[in-house]
Amino acid sequence: MDINEEIKRNKSRHRQILIDKDSPYLQRLRMIIDTKNHKSLITWGLALASESIAIYETKYQSGIAQYAYDLTCLWARGEIKMPRAKKAILECHALAKSLDDKADIALVHAIGQALSIVHTRGHSLGYPIYDLTYQILKNDTKDIKPILDRRMDHYIGLFDQLVIDNRWASFIV
Repeated sequence: MDINEEIKRNKSRHRQILIDKDSPYLQRLRMIIDTKNHKSLITWGLALASESIAIYETKYQSGIAQYAYDLTCLWARGEIKMPRAKKAILECHALAKSLDDKADIALVHAIGQALSIVHTRGHSLGYPIYDLTYQILKNDTKDIKPILDRRMDHYIGLFDQLVIDNRWASFIV
């Protein structure tokens, strides 16, 4: 099944997330993620979260997503404990309940997923799944694939641009 059929199927089922976690469309990214260490994935996730926070804050100016980002960075460096950052990340996810725009709901969840990579690398595909859903809902076009392909190329290309920080919490290897 191609990506347009997958999206159409998920829309017909009234799913909130329009890209399946096991989607063949994500396979290339999944293979790259599997080769990266946790520090690279965290740095990548923080970069992606920062991009999405800029979009969200331009529209809503809530400060909640940025605060979650800031605390996540402190947690990743070992300057604060996990419960404080986790609470901020969950508050970021909770923003979705206050929103009516389905695209913005997906955007907020993308941010939360990207920040959660600090906790476990298992969240690494969460950002693309929600961000691609955001792109689909925001761009509502019949052939969304070129837009999604540009995003996918951005996710992958970002790995080559990363500058890995040397200050990490002891639990991050």
